[in-house]
Amino acid sequence: MKIENKIKQRLDQLIAEGEEFIRHQDEHHRPSDHHVYDYHGWRVAVTNIVNLITQGSSAYQCGIDHFTDVRIYSHPEITSILKNFSSDIEAGLITSIEDQTKAFLFDELIDHAKDLLARKQKDPAGIIAGVAFEDTFRNICRKNNICEKGVNLDNLISEIQKKIDSFSQAKAKRARVAADVRTQATHAQWDEFDKQDVRATIEITEEFIKSYLE
Repeated sequence: MKIENKIKQRLDQLIAEGEEFIRHQDEHHRPSDHHVYDYHGWRVAVTNIVNLITQGSSAYQCGIDHFTDVRIYSHPEITSILKNFSSDIEAGLITSIEDQTKAFLFDELIDHAKDLLARKQKDPAGIIAGVAFEDTFRNICRKNNICEKGVNLDNLISEIQKKIDSFSQAKAKRARVAADVRTQATHAQWDEFDKQDVRATIEITEEFIKSYLE
């Protein structure tokens, strides 16, 4: 199961648990000892999942923190926040945790390629930069519902041009340079690319991560 599907399932579960707390309070007017213990665990779980998805920086995180800090029993307010939070995720208004994780991993690869290039190790830098570019681009394709399995990068670049308005002809040209570096480095064609090509591959990959995955 994809990371984001697991997160969505857990979020739905926490919403259902919040609604159960509300029903119990409406019927009995006060929580039982059992519900008190469950409630405190639920609040921690809610804080954790919102923090995971938003990386601790959003109005939703502030709202959750406010109610867990100032109210002993604030499950109606917290449940309402979670429902709206879930709706915004469904609407694509909040970057998925899966995309954030991928962007972080790609950043790590790019930093490694930069370090190798700075140490004048052009060939291994080209390999890593090329891998980071291809993985980044294929993830962009999947995010935009473009089937990428078994399709070469040149054709995928053309498909992305059709799909994304902001993906200009100039970006496509730069992407093809990066795709060439990926191919050449993979086949040990070291004389076919230079450090400027590797640097260009790094730059376009960083740009794509920021524009289309973060």
